[in-house]
Amino acid sequence: MMLKKKKIFIGVLGASVLLIAGSNLAINYMIDRQKINDQLSEIIEKKTGRKVHLNHLSLQLVPWPEIKASDIALANIKDGKADYFIHAGKFSAKINLLSLLKKNINIHALELSNVKLNLEENQDGVKNWEFHPYKKSYIPSEKNKKKNKKKWSVNFRTINFSHVQTCYDNFKNNKHAHFLLKTVDIDQFEGNKIRFEINGHNHQANFSLSGRINHADALLLHRNVVSSSPVKFQMVLTEYFQNQNVGNIHVNGTVKDSINLKNFSISARGAILNLQNLNLLFPHANLPLVENITFNTLFEDVDTETEKNSKPKIKLLQLNMGYIPIRESYKDFDLTNVQILANQFNENINIQFKGKVNDNIFSWAGDLGTLNNFQQILFSDNLKEIPIKGNLSSDNYSAQIHGTVGGKNPSLKIKLNALKIDHQSSKNGFVEAHDIFYNGKIYLPFRVDIQSINHIRDEILHNLGAEGNINGKNLQFNQYNFNNFSGYFNWNNNQLKINNAQFINKQNHLNLDIAYNHNNDDQKLYVTIHPSVIPMEWLEQRYKLAELYSGPIEVTGNISAKGSNYDQWIHSMVGRVGMAGIGGIVKAEGLRHYLGKAADTLPLKKNLSTQCLAVHFNLKNDQLYFDTFTLQAKKFALNGTGYYSIPAHQIDFHIVPDISLGSFSASVPIIIKGNLDKPIINFEKNKDKVFTLSINTIKKMLERTDYCSDSLSKARAQ
Repeated sequence: MMLKKKKIFIGVLGASVLLIAGSNLAINYMIDRQKINDQLSEIIEKKTGRKVHLNHLSLQLVPWPEIKASDIALANIKDGKADYFIHAGKFSAKINLLSLLKKNINIHALELSNVKLNLEENQDGVKNWEFHPYKKSYIPSEKNKKKNKKKWSVNFRTINFSHVQTCYDNFKNNKHAHFLLKTVDIDQFEGNKIRFEINGHNHQANFSLSGRINHADALLLHRNVVSSSPVKFQMVLTEYFQNQNVGNIHVNGTVKDSINLKNFSISARGAILNLQNLNLLFPHANLPLVENITFNTLFEDVDTETEKNSKPKIKLLQLNMGYIPIRESYKDFDLTNVQILANQFNENINIQFKGKVNDNIFSWAGDLGTLNNFQQILFSDNLKEIPIKGNLSSDNYSAQIHGTVGGKNPSLKIKLNALKIDHQSSKNGFVEAHDIFYNGKIYLPFRVDIQSINHIRDEILHNLGAEGNINGKNLQFNQYNFNNFSGYFNWNNNQLKINNAQFINKQNHLNLDIAYNHNNDDQKLYVTIHPSVIPMEWLEQRYKLAELYSGPIEVTGNISAKGSNYDQWIHSMVGRVGMAGIGGIVKAEGLRHYLGKAADTLPLKKNLSTQCLAVHFNLKNDQLYFDTFTLQAKKFALNGTGYYSIPAHQIDFHIVPDISLGSFSASVPIIIKGNLDKPIINFEKNKDKVFTLSINTIKKMLERTDYCSDSLSKARAQ
């Protein structure tokens, strides 16, 4: 962009210089001004390849030779959107006419006002500020070569532009900008030194650019490397908003090849109150909110004996930033201070920052390898990795990190020790854990180059991968508590897997495989329940059951759910679950709640030991469909099927009790319907008979039918 600005300035100034140089003809055509006009137009057209319009041209010899013109316009490129490249309302130049005979343009004062500058780049990439002079159709003789050997030189005292409206339209990349240069003042002193001051306005902010340039003749007239007198410059850019200074940048250095921007040494330092304020000056920048920025850096592109075709290098990097919100969607995640420091080319880039997550402060201290190596990676076409090492810490956790990020095959080793993690939300409920250890790797593959910087954040979030062992103590998830937990953690391509996840306390042991697909189009949770032990109280609390059974329950099954949070999962579960209990206690009061008066036919005490409890059901759309339900005690057994609607708390069960009392056995089919809190119990007719009764007269005691073996097999089936 700096090269473009310089070419634009040279183009505008060059057109003015050609206008002055052509005024040499005024000596020969002082009487016929139309000839002067035509000749000047022809010269400018040959030099620029564009048509020029001059109006009201006049020459004044006293008290100082001065050229005046108005309504000046230089044509645009072919098929350009604007009618002209530049248009000026008024032009005046006070010059030394005698110096023109010596091919020296000596300008005492040059003024250009009410200027409209249209900068365009068409869809083919053609730029209208690049001029293409007409080629000469003749071969100069040796005499003419010697005659024209001397080149023109330029020197001036003051140049003033006022009210310069500039429009930039890039139709190739669909970028547009409009800004106003209120005043441009340029002074030449001590031969070839220039001072300048520019005041302008763009979008919602004002700006000023001031500075000085040494060896200005090299900048203006020479296209080759100027080894003996490099261009030296220094400038200050300041932005104002509502008359307040919101940022300034100081730049100084030297350039030997000013046209191609080669062999330079440039240092820049500055302070910006808020990076987002630059959007007021550059509306298409879309810069993020970053507060209190200070920086100091050095860029060099200097050929050495060992490196003739050098590439631009950052030799010094000092950057401090204040408040940085990471993402708008993560309003509780902010960086409060960032420091990046590399004082020498072969010194490590040290990075320190502090941040805040949910009001918990954390800090990082580490490095990214040497400044030299980092730039080689950044400007390389290959997918190379960036080395990184350091420590991440807070009041609740600490982590040691070492490895590489970015590139094609990154691998970051992490040892994490978290004293406590707790989180509560309306969608996912409450989670708290203590003494968490993670030992594994994290993969952050992304393309490391300048062109990809704007997309790195999204690329990291999409390509982030991790794997390793995780374990901890005292985990509480909503109303569930565990003394220990562990598992093998894997995150890849927005998919989470936790294999062999163990959740253990004194009475319970859950063994799960968990998989979660986090892709936006297909967010699903998959859980495989390997043989695990849970208390019946969990089910009673979850489904609001009366106290029916006491004892450990062995659970197996497969469950899947859609959604991205606990509330969505719990209402979209689909799967099969089997539960098996051996040697538990049946609660008489709970059984009477569901069997009503039919419970009076059973030999119930307050609590009764059972031989088994076997349940198998399919889960779909908040409905439990039971294909197996068996509760067997010493003197009776209950077998049945049915369904339970979770949101409505409605049940519909068909139970067949098998009662054995000495020589008698009876079967009394029962229907249980209605609300879970107040079920309605009826006897079910079986071929117009309410119940069946068998009497064994041969043996006093009947051998009990074993329902447990078959029912437990069904309950434990995957």
